[in-house]
Amino acid sequence: MLPDDEFLARFEAGHLPAAEFHHEDHVRATWLCIEKYGEERAGAKVAAGIRAIAAAHGIAERYHETITTVWVRLIAHHRALDPTSDFDVFYAHARGLSDQKLPERHYSRDVLFSSAARAAFVEPDLRPLPVV
Repeated sequence: MLPDDEFLARFEAGHLPAAEFHHEDHVRATWLCIEKYGEERAGAKVAAGIRAIAAAHGIAERYHETITTVWVRLIAHHRALDPTSDFDVFYAHARGLSDQKLPERHYSRDVLFSSAARAAFVEPDLRPLPVV
């Protein structure tokens, strides 16, 4: 596993292999961006990093704005509850963040996977997102 600073630098530059950038890596990158930039700026940093990785690997169309924003908000919420400075400890204790379908607790599939939600953030239609 890359040290946090190197992992974050490679993420932000889009230099992580898409095939090896799994769910836990998305959570880690988001967690690190929130730690470094705060929740408000982290959203833009996470979006830029994911877009850069997707574009570098020819899959730019897979980027999804609502899903990215939802994860930033969920991870920020859990960070506020558990402000540890160790990602592995955080991830082990942050119940639910390992579930890739967690956004579907807040959104119907029709809304979440719509073209509107892919292009821009759409508020949830089932359950509000937690507030930090």
